[in-house]
Amino acid sequence: MKRLDSLRFRILASFTISGAILGIVFGGLVYGTLHGLEDQLSVNTLRLESQTFLDAYRNNPAQAPPRTRLLKGYIGAQQLPVEFASVAAYDPGVYEFTDENMVLVADLPKSQGKFFLIIDNRDVDPLESMHLDKIIIAGVLLVTLLSGWLGNLLGNRMLAPLLSLAREVRGLEPSNLPYRLKGRYYDDEVGQVAQGLEVSLGRVSELIDREQRITRDASHELRSPVTVIKGAAELVSRLSSIGKPVERPLRRIHRAVKDMENIIETFLYLGREGHSREEAQTFDLEELVQDLVAQNRYLIEEKEVTVSVEAESGQTLKAPRTVTAIAVGNLIRNAFQYTDRGSVTVRVNSHGIEVADTGRGMDEATRQRVTERDARGGKGKGFGLGLSIVADFCKRFNWTFGLESGTGEGTRAYLNFPNER
Repeated sequence: MKRLDSLRFRILASFTISGAILGIVFGGLVYGTLHGLEDQLSVNTLRLESQTFLDAYRNNPAQAPPRTRLLKGYIGAQQLPVEFASVAAYDPGVYEFTDENMVLVADLPKSQGKFFLIIDNRDVDPLESMHLDKIIIAGVLLVTLLSGWLGNLLGNRMLAPLLSLAREVRGLEPSNLPYRLKGRYYDDEVGQVAQGLEVSLGRVSELIDREQRITRDASHELRSPVTVIKGAAELVSRLSSIGKPVERPLRRIHRAVKDMENIIETFLYLGREGHSREEAQTFDLEELVQDLVAQNRYLIEEKEVTVSVEAESGQTLKAPRTVTAIAVGNLIRNAFQYTDRGSVTVRVNSHGIEVADTGRGMDEATRQRVTERDARGGKGKGFGLGLSIVADFCKRFNWTFGLESGTGEGTRAYLNFPNER
């Protein structure tokens, strides 16, 4: 049984109702026309027969009035049947006396009285003789049924691509996304729905991919600081139990917490849908760099490393500040982490931001894959999410990211921003 709220049923009902209305209207017009023709036929017959009789009566007053199955004529009111006696008072003309009879009243020549001619409409009624009323009703029913059949046929054909689209979408699994629907359907309303679904499925695919990456990266990136905190906490417990100072393991816990804060902040930003559409704002690049250096200075507290910021005055950037802070912060954090002694210099100029260090550096093979997730550096240490995120942001905002390095020669990383700043 078809659901009453289904689109298929609505189409079928619309066609059936329209067909019924059309059939009733057309049948009514036919019935009215035939009924009018019936009356006109009776009137024409009365006038023709009465004129023929009156012409004959002028020449021969003894002419008998018509007396047939269809027509009955009477001279004088005294000859009228009892049921027609009231007609005697009528003026000359044609009258519909009953549904079955029409009467013509005319004056006889030389004022000899009135002539009455009565016609029995039953013998000239095409609606009765041909059963046209039943034919019209049957026609209305036939038109209604044909309209319903046509509505069902067209409904099936019209809904076929929509149902096909529904089956395709219903059968999709997350592993099949993104799924291409555009071009598989005509460029009509269904094609527009398919195109809209493809866009939505693309967004769903991006969300699933981002969720999977964040879950995978979170388990990987948070494991290291959690391990540090756990080990340092155990060390604090042992040292405090024997009365030894615990400042050193506490600093390790503090650094691990800072790392976790940076990682969590990055994950929270990446987890927001549409984060790339964050409203741009104009801010001072030197101020941003100074803040990021201060936030990450804990990484070099126990190292013989000096930090300097060289900034050209008045350098600003119009971009999402959160994005810029994550990208530049990752460059500064990597420089601090991989420089054991020496210096880290952050430069702000008209091209963008440059971070140069005198740290360990890296070979060419490592440099080529540092923007890959889970890329490993020397001594098995990874670069984490940092540089892969920087590369992603550069693609989105049309920035340029570059890295120059050599083993034992330090590293120079730079971000160049578009000239329209």
